[in-house]
Amino acid sequence: MDTALAQLHDRLSALEQENALLRSRLQSCEHSYALLQLSVSNASEHRLLEATAQVASALLTISPLDQAVNTALQIIGESLQTDRVAVIENSAPSFNSASTGWKVLYEWTSLYATSQISHPDLAQGTWEGIEEWYERLSQNQSISCLLEEMPEPFRSGQAELGLKALYAVPIFVEDKYWGVIGFDDCREAKRRSPAELSVLKIAADCIGSAIQRDRTQQAILEAEQARSAELEKVNKALKRTVDVLAMETDLDHFLGQVLRVIADQLEAPLAEYWYHPEPANLAYVGLTYWQGQILKPEEQPGHVGSFGYPVPPAMIQQESLHHRRSHFTIEDMVNSPLLIQIAHESGLDAGAWYSSRGVSSLLNVPLILGDKTIGALVVFFPRSRLFTEQHIELAYALAQQVTLAIQLTRLAEEAKQTAIAREQEQAAQHQTAELARANTLLRNSLSDLSTNPNLNDVLGHLLVEVVRYSGASVGHIFSYDADQNTVNLTIRCQDEQHFFTPADDEPILFQAPIPVERTLIFSQLCDQPRLAVLNQEDFEGQLWQEASEWFQTRGYQGTSTCALMVGDRLLGLLAMAFPQPIAFSSVEEELVLALAQQIALVLQLTILGEADKQAALAKLNEVLAREGEVAALEQVAELAKANASLRRSVTQLSSTDSLHSFLVAALQGAIQSSRAATGAIFLYQSASHTLQMVALVLHGDVIDIATDPCAEIWRPPMPADLTQILQMIQDPDHQAIWFTRDQPLSETWQFSRPWHQRHGHKTVPMIPLAIGEQVLGFMGLAFTTPQPPSEFRFEQCRSFAHHAALAIQMAQLAEQAKDADLLEERNRMASEIHDTLAQAFTGISLQIEVVKSLVHEESQTVQQILKHISQLAEAGLTEARQSVWALYPLAAEYADLAQLLYESVEQMTRNTPIAIEVNVQGSPHSLPPFIGMNLLRIGQEAVTNALKHAQADTIAIELAYDSDRISLTIYDNGRGFTPPTTLDNINGGFGLISMYERCDRIGAQLSLSSQPGQGTQILVEAPLG
Repeated sequence: MDTALAQLHDRLSALEQENALLRSRLQSCEHSYALLQLSVSNASEHRLLEATAQVASALLTISPLDQAVNTALQIIGESLQTDRVAVIENSAPSFNSASTGWKVLYEWTSLYATSQISHPDLAQGTWEGIEEWYERLSQNQSISCLLEEMPEPFRSGQAELGLKALYAVPIFVEDKYWGVIGFDDCREAKRRSPAELSVLKIAADCIGSAIQRDRTQQAILEAEQARSAELEKVNKALKRTVDVLAMETDLDHFLGQVLRVIADQLEAPLAEYWYHPEPANLAYVGLTYWQGQILKPEEQPGHVGSFGYPVPPAMIQQESLHHRRSHFTIEDMVNSPLLIQIAHESGLDAGAWYSSRGVSSLLNVPLILGDKTIGALVVFFPRSRLFTEQHIELAYALAQQVTLAIQLTRLAEEAKQTAIAREQEQAAQHQTAELARANTLLRNSLSDLSTNPNLNDVLGHLLVEVVRYSGASVGHIFSYDADQNTVNLTIRCQDEQHFFTPADDEPILFQAPIPVERTLIFSQLCDQPRLAVLNQEDFEGQLWQEASEWFQTRGYQGTSTCALMVGDRLLGLLAMAFPQPIAFSSVEEELVLALAQQIALVLQLTILGEADKQAALAKLNEVLAREGEVAALEQVAELAKANASLRRSVTQLSSTDSLHSFLVAALQGAIQSSRAATGAIFLYQSASHTLQMVALVLHGDVIDIATDPCAEIWRPPMPADLTQILQMIQDPDHQAIWFTRDQPLSETWQFSRPWHQRHGHKTVPMIPLAIGEQVLGFMGLAFTTPQPPSEFRFEQCRSFAHHAALAIQMAQLAEQAKDADLLEERNRMASEIHDTLAQAFTGISLQIEVVKSLVHEESQTVQQILKHISQLAEAGLTEARQSVWALYPLAAEYADLAQLLYESVEQMTRNTPIAIEVNVQGSPHSLPPFIGMNLLRIGQEAVTNALKHAQADTIAIELAYDSDRISLTIYDNGRGFTPPTTLDNINGGFGLISMYERCDRIGAQLSLSSQPGQGTQILVEAPLG
C-alpha cells in the first residue's frame, strides 16, 4: 500500500506541474487576447478568448470540483451561444460489447435544449458505428458534424435529443486520450471556425486536468484513510498482545494469544509458533492455533513438526536457519517441489498434513533475538494470498513481541533460580539455628526426665515446651484406653502452665471418654505416624463438632495432631490449637515429633507405675471378695422381680391387639425392674429417615404425647441425622448408650438437656430395639440418681426392649400383610415365644430357690448358679428371636434377584419374539426377604402388563444396588398410554394398584412414565435402612 501511495503522490506532483503549465497557457492566452484586441476585430474570437480565461480561473479557484466544472460549462455554453455542453469520459469495453464506451459526466443546457444526462439510455453508449470519430479524437483532432452527416444508429439518438450540429474537442490527460467536450447546437446548425475549436481545446484540457487532479487527490485521501484504518487495526492487535504480555506469566498462554490475534487479523484459519534450537537445522512446532483452539504438539498426533522438521537453505533463501532475517512464503504447499523433496527424503509430508487441515499456502516470519533467530511465526491460508505491507508489518511486530516474551521468560527463570539459591542459603542458615534450638530443648527435657521423680510434672513440662516452641495457644494430651477404645484428656497447657482438668470454657466433650471412631484422623495417624496439620479451610468434617464450635469462639485458625506411640503401641494423642494458619518446616516438624516421642515415653512410664499399683490392689480385692456374695444375692432378688415382670410382658404380648398399650406395659416393666423414673420408646421411620416418640411414662404417669404439654418437644419427628444416636445404636458393639447430665455425650439432642434437667434426670441409658440386624428404634430410660453403666441392669432392660421390638415387628407385619393368615401366624409366634420364654424363666425361678438355700455356701457356688441363670435367660431370648425369623423365607432365596427376575420373565416370554434384557448396576448383595419378595412380584406384574397390553418387542429390566437403597426399572418399547393422575383413576386391568400397594409395604417409591406411542417405564426405589 505504501508503494501505491507513493505513485499517487507522484501523479499529484505531475498534475501540479500541469496546472503550472496551464497557468502559463492562461497567461499566454491573456497575452494573445491583448494582441488580438489590437489586431483582430472579430467579436466572436474576442468573446471566446475571454471565456477561456474565465474557464481556467473557475477551475483553479472554485471548489468543489462539481461546482467548478458546471460553472466552466456554463461559461463555455453561453460564450459559444450553443444549446448543450457536456463532458464525456471514455470507459472500458463492457461484457456484452468489444467497443470502448463513453459516458456523460457533466452537462450544461440552455433553455431550448433537452438534457441528455437525464436520459440514461442516451447518456452513455459505445463508439460502435462511429469508430472513425474515436480514431480522429484519439489523434487529438476535433470533430464537427451536422445531424444528417451522422451514421446510424448514432444519428437517431441525437435526433431524439433535438441535435442539429455536433462539435467534439478531445481531452488528453497525461498524454492519454481521456474523453471529449461535446458542443451541441439544437436551434440551428452552426459551423465553428478552426480558431474557435483551437481556443476551446485549451479549455477542454483545463477541464480534463481538473477532473483527473481531483480524482488523484481523492485516491490519495482514500489510500491514507485505508492505511489509517489498517494501522488502527494493527495497533489494536498489538495493544491486545501487549496487555496480555503485561499480565500473563505463562509463556504458552501468551503465545496462544499472539497466534489467535495474528490469525484473526490476517483472516487465517491456522497459525503456529515454531522453534529451532541450535545447532541442528531442525524446526519443532511449539504451539498451534486451529479452529479456535490452542493445541500443544502432544494434542496433534502425527504432526510433521512434533519431532523435528528439516529446513534446507533453499527454503529460507539460502540463509542460515539460526541467523536468517527475511520472511518467506509458499504459495502451493501440496505441489511445492521443495516440500515434495523433503517428504521423499524424510517421510514428513508437510503438504499432505496441512492439506488435511484445509490450508495450502503460508507466510513464515522469523523470531529474531539479538543476532540469532530462535524460531518463527507461521500463518497458513486455504489458498494463495497476496500480502500487503501492513500484513507483513503486523506479523513482524507480533514476532518481536513473541521474542520479547521469550526473552523475559528466560530472564525470569534466571532470576527465579538465583532467588531459589538465595532462599536455599537462608533456609540452611535458619535450619542450623532451629537445630541448635531443638538440641537445647531435647537436652533440657531429657535432663528433667532423668532427675524429676514426679512423672506428671515431667509430662506438664514437656507439654509446655512443645506448645511454646510451636507457637500454639493451647495444647492437650489425651491418653488411649485400649479396653474401651476411647481417649481421655490427661493434661492441658495454656499460658505456659499445665493443668490436669479441662478449662471451664472448653468443650464438655473433653470431660468424658471420647470414642476413637469419632476422630477421623486417629486411624490415619496410627497407620502412618506423622504430624497432621489442619487450617481453618480444612476444619469441616475433620474436627469434633464441639471442638469446631470452640475453635470458632476462641478464634483458632489452625491445629496440629500426632499420635503418641512407643514401638507399635498407641498411648494417646497430642493436639495443639493455633491463633493463625500454620505450616511447619521440616526441622520444626521433626522437633515437635521428637518432643512428642518423649511425652509418649513418660506416658509409658506412668502406665508401668500404675501396673505396680494394680498388683498392690489385687490383695485388697481378695479381702473384698466376700462382700460380692451380698451383691450376688441382691442380683438374685432383682432377677426375681424381673422374672415376674417378663412373665406379665409375655402374657400381654400374646393377648393384646393394641401396640401402644403393649409398648406402655413393656416400658412400665423396664422402669419397675431398673428403678428408673421415666421411660420412652422411639421408633425409626425409614421412609422419612426420622425418629418418633411413640410412648412416654413420666414419673409413673402414662403421658398422652399428642395433648400433654410436658411432651410438646417430643411431638415432631426428629431427623435421624441430627446426631449420631442412630448410627451408635445400629453398631453391634454399642448394646446400650449411657450419658449423664454432668457429662452428656455430644451425640444427644441438645434441646432435650433442659427437659431432662427440669424433670430431675441425671442418668439416661438408651437401649436398641432390634430384630436380628434390623434396628427399629430405641428405649430410653431416665434415672434421678447417678447410675454407672451396669451389664446386669442392661440385660433386664434389654429383655423388655426385645419384647417391645417383637410387638413392633408383629404390628408392622400385620399392617403390611393385611390378611388372616399372617395374623394367625402372629398369634402362633406369640404363643411360641410365650412357651419358650416361660420354660426359660421357670428354670430361672427354680434356680433362685436353690440360691436362697445356699446363701451361706461358698461364693463360688453362688456364682455358678447365677451364671446358669444368665444362660437360661439368654437361651429363652434366642428362642424368641428364632421364632420371629421363622416367619420369613431365607434371605438366600433372594440373594440373586436379577436371576430370579430373568428366569421368571424368560418363562413368560418363551417361544415369543420379544427380546429380554436384564442389567445390574453396582455390587449385588443379599436383600431382606420381605423386600426381595415384593420387588420380584412388582417386576413380574410390570412384565405381565407389558405382555398383555403394550404390544412391545423389547422389555428391559435394570437393578441398581446402592449401600442404602435398591432401585428396579422395567421399560418396554410398546404403544404406551396416558398414566392416571390419581390412584382412584387407575384402571384395574393394568394391575397398577397391586404394585402401588407392594411399594407401600416396603416403604418404596413408584414412578410411572408413559405416553401413547412412546413406550412405558416403571421405576421402583426401595430403602434398605
